[in-house]
Amino acid sequence: MSAIESLEQLIDHAMQVQAQGDVAGAICILDKVIEVYPDHRMARTQRGRLRLKTGDFAAGATDFEYFYRGQLPSQKGIFANPDGSLKRLDGQHIIIASDAGLGDLVQFVRYGVLMKSLGAKVTVECGPAFHALCRNSVWIDQSLPQQDLGFDFASLGFAHRVPLHNLFAAFGTTLDTIPAYPSYLRASSKKIRLRRDGAIDGKARIGISWRSANESASVWKQGRSIDLPLLAEAFDPTRQQLVCLQKEISVDEQAFIRRHGGIVLPAPPLEDLDDTAAVMATLDLVVSTCTVTPHLSGALGIPTLLLLSRNACWRWMTEGTGSPWYPSLTLLRQDQFGDWTPVVESLRRLLACVN
Repeated sequence: MSAIESLEQLIDHAMQVQAQGDVAGAICILDKVIEVYPDHRMARTQRGRLRLKTGDFAAGATDFEYFYRGQLPSQKGIFANPDGSLKRLDGQHIIIASDAGLGDLVQFVRYGVLMKSLGAKVTVECGPAFHALCRNSVWIDQSLPQQDLGFDFASLGFAHRVPLHNLFAAFGTTLDTIPAYPSYLRASSKKIRLRRDGAIDGKARIGISWRSANESASVWKQGRSIDLPLLAEAFDPTRQQLVCLQKEISVDEQAFIRRHGGIVLPAPPLEDLDDTAAVMATLDLVVSTCTVTPHLSGALGIPTLLLLSRNACWRWMTEGTGSPWYPSLTLLRQDQFGDWTPVVESLRRLLACVN
C-alpha cells in the first residue's frame, strides 16, 4: 500500500468518525494529518467542513481555501474592511459562480441579496434548472450558463467572480452574521396559479421529499434518505394531503404511492426549480430529508420540517432545532446513525397539530 493510499484511508476514517457523531474526534485525526502534511487539499477541506459544522467559520474558511489553492487567488475578506464591516460595492459587476450541487446554490445565492444592498450588480452563473427561478428575483440582474474555472470574467467587465463556497469567507461571515433572510427567492406568479389545482378543502397541504439523488456520492451524503413507507406513517391522510416533491421516483415507490392513495403527484411533472417553487408556494408545510428541497423551501420562507441523519451535513451544525441559515426550518435529528424510527415518531407528534 502506497503512502498516499494510507493517508486517504486515514482521512476517510476521520470522516466516518464524524458520521457517527464524534466531530471533535474527527478534527483531532485531521489535525494530526495536517501537522505532517500541512498543504494536503483533502485533509484541509474536510477539516474546514468540520470546523464550519462546529460554528468556527473563521478557521473553516481558512481551511476551505485549500479547495481552490493554486487555482484561484485568495478571496478571503475581499468584501470586508479590516474592522469587519462590509465594503460598499457600488457599480461593481459581480458573478456568483455555482461550484457544487443545487442545494449549495440555493443556500449561498443569498449573498447576492447582500451584494445588491451594497450597490453591486449581481450575475448568477448556474445550470439550466435554476435559470427560470433567477428571473423572478429582482436582486438578480442576469444569469449565465456555468463556465469552467478559467473563465475570463474580467474581459467582460466583471469585477469579481466568486464560487459559492468562497462567499462566506469573502464577506468574513461568522455564525452571528449569516445573512439569514426570511425569504430571498420566489416562484413565478403564473406558475403558482396553475399549481393550485388539486387542493382539497379542509386538508393541510404538505409537500414531502425523502431521498437524495446522490445518496452515496460522498461520506457527507450517506444515510440521508428515509424509506417512503416509513415516512408516510407519520401522516394522517384524513386530515393531510401529501404532495410529492421528489423528482426521481422508483418503481417500488410508484407502487406504494398508488396503494397509499393520499399522495399527489404534481401535474405537469416538475422540470426545474421554478416549477418546484411554484408547487411549494401552494403548500402549508414541507417535510423533507437533506436534499435540495429544504434549501428551496427555506429560501422561499415556507415552514419546513427537516429530517436529519446523525451524519448531518456541516451546514446543519451538530445540535439544535433551528437553522442559522433558514428561519423557517425546524430540524429533527437522529440520535443514532441509521435509526429513523424516533425521528418519524417526533414528526408524527408535530404533525398532529397540522390540519
